[in-house]
Amino acid sequence: GENIFSTNNFSINLSPTGSVIDIDESAVENINGVEKIYITAPIARVNISSEDREDVSIRYHGQVPSSIKTSLETNNSKDKLEIKAKSKNHSKININNNMQLYLDILIPNSYSKNMHIETNLGDIRIQDLKLSELDIDADLGNVNIKNTETDELDINCAMGNVICNDIQGNANVSADLGNIELYYDYFDYDLNAESNLGSITITLPKDANFNLDADADLGKINTDFPVTANKSSNTNLKGTVGNGGKDVKLTVDLGSIKIKSK
Repeated sequence: GENIFSTNNFSINLSPTGSVIDIDESAVENINGVEKIYITAPIARVNISSEDREDVSIRYHGQVPSSIKTSLETNNSKDKLEIKAKSKNHSKININNNMQLYLDILIPNSYSKNMHIETNLGDIRIQDLKLSELDIDADLGNVNIKNTETDELDINCAMGNVICNDIQGNANVSADLGNIELYYDYFDYDLNAESNLGSITITLPKDANFNLDADADLGKINTDFPVTANKSSNTNLKGTVGNGGKDVKLTVDLGSIKIKSK
């Protein structure tokens, strides 16, 4: 079986038995005046990136069992763009080792407003975005973000790992069952990360300044940074790093906390 704590892509098999049908639908949407993009995908791996373009390109493709009815639907009204990969009967899906359905979205690199993503089964991959707010709600699957800048990043992942590389902005990250790994090239942000069953690893520049509040109920806390501690034990560490400043709060119930410098 799949090890949920591995950093491999979480994957599902949409067709364990029976016949399959090919899905390949596309849409192009105007981005002018759009304040928020809503993306909903019950059974697809979602890939989102930006490029030098004027509109939003959407492609929904792959294979599904013939018993599952699914289609791409978009709605552009007032200041909202909705992108939905609608499906029926997807509760019949078995989890295995082969993901076969994709929702690929390309947005203009000039778009800097808000985005909300909601998925049930499948990974989310995001790269090269610059947004005001990015809100992600994932039930079963990994969340992977690269080279993305936000004013506010909010990730809620029920079962899967959250891995963010080269991110900028305040972040609130929660994983019920899975690891959280966050890598910053520059750091001057508020960060709140919480995992119920899994570890948290954050990697920060060696000259980072922040207030630390780390709590691991059943696990250890390791840090590369010297901490002027107000409170210190194997499972709790509270104090300042450098000159202090922004707040870093890390909480795990069952797992370890690692704070690395680079």
